Amino acid sequence: MRASRCKTLRWSGLSRTIKLVCRSCSEEYESRLLYICPKCLGALEVNYEGVSVSRSSFESRERSIWRYLELLPIEDRGNVVDIGSGSTPLVRAYRLGEELGIRKLYIKNDTLNPTFSFKDRPTSVAVSKGSELGRDTW
Repeated sequence: MRASRCKTLRWSGLSRTIKLVCRSCSEEYESRLLYICPKCLGALEVNYEGVSVSRSSFESRERSIWRYLELLPIEDRGNVVDIGSGSTPLVRAYRLGEELGIRKLYIKNDTLNPTFSFKDRPTSVAVSKGSELGRDTW
């Protein structure tokens, strides 16, 4: 998607610290382009400090993945690239649920995302984070 067709979202009050924490050795790193722990090669988790959110704070926002910005690894909301992904509906799967013996089975309908795929949400976040890190080639 061309940058001119993407939307930048702005909200006030984004105040939190993002760190990367190793699942294996608990070593902490600043948020940067890093996937594994340099010390032990363990997986890194995104850790947020100072996040205080409530359901009502999300409900009044535009229905997209970016309504949950405080819970995503983006530090500068000016770098958000919105392609319109997220907020796809859950659809009740009556017959499949009956076949599997699950009384209330729901399936996420991600065909309503821009490229008809569940991959649109993480790709939008990844491109936004890349922009934040100064990457301009995708």
